[in-house]
Amino acid sequence: STFLNVCLFIFVVLCVSSVVFLDGVPDYIASGGTDAASVDTLQSLFGAFQLTWLTLFMSITGGLSWEVALNAMFKVHPIYGILFVLFIASMMLAALNIIAGIFVNDAIEMAEKDRDIALQAESHRNKMVRKELQELFLEFDTDHSGTLTRQEFMDAFDIESVQARFKHLGVEFDDTQNLFEMLDISESDLVNIDEFVSMCLRAKSLTRPVDLRSFIQQNRRTDQGVSRGLTNIDRQLDKLADKMDQVLQMPQATRGSITASTAKRSRSLREKGSTFAKSGAGLGTALMETAACSSRWLKGDK
Repeated sequence: STFLNVCLFIFVVLCVSSVVFLDGVPDYIASGGTDAASVDTLQSLFGAFQLTWLTLFMSITGGLSWEVALNAMFKVHPIYGILFVLFIASMMLAALNIIAGIFVNDAIEMAEKDRDIALQAESHRNKMVRKELQELFLEFDTDHSGTLTRQEFMDAFDIESVQARFKHLGVEFDDTQNLFEMLDISESDLVNIDEFVSMCLRAKSLTRPVDLRSFIQQNRRTDQGVSRGLTNIDRQLDKLADKMDQVLQMPQATRGSITASTAKRSRSLREKGSTFAKSGAGLGTALMETAACSSRWLKGDK
């Protein structure tokens, strides 16, 4: 609709401009003040309404160098030459740019539609993969307990058709034992349907190199954070040990006033050690136990 309106506007402007330019040409030719070559040029370009309209259209679309028509108009009268320049400028800088903008806008809208279609297709594909994984889980669960044992999982993956179905879904693996351990998030040696579906989808995404690099990088950052935290705890425990040595060298009366603050700091270290122990750091557990033993020793517990 917008494109048709712009085309209609250009058509009307061409018609009006043709009438304006055609108005001065016959009088100039009839005056006899020009040479035969100029008359032939004016007759071929502006000799009739349809010729004038076509000349103007070709001038703005590149079919004719508008310098030729401009020189002819300047011979008729400088005013006509100036009007012709204004006509070319308005058409080239306004109307035709509007048409180009319409096509660009349509292209952008088509690209957005294509993106929406691609997102819908991806969403539908993920739903189908999730449904297929749920069906596979129900097939593997031979005792209908709602969970998969390690043995059920291993027996199912001994079947070549099952491996082919997983490869078709994009879930590839080298070792079924490692795959089961990855699926067993709760480490209960049992896998429920939610763990099975979510981790299979995770494994599917990790088959792409970019996602795998991102996963590895994230793990490295986590390991570095845990390492820095454990180093900090180890440093504070060293300070605590030095403090304990100083307390032992103090008289009994002075020792009691410092024990409370030292025990408080020990509890803080124990809490930090617990946090890092949950991240899978065995050293954090050892440090936590050390802090607990130090606290009990300072309080005099047996």
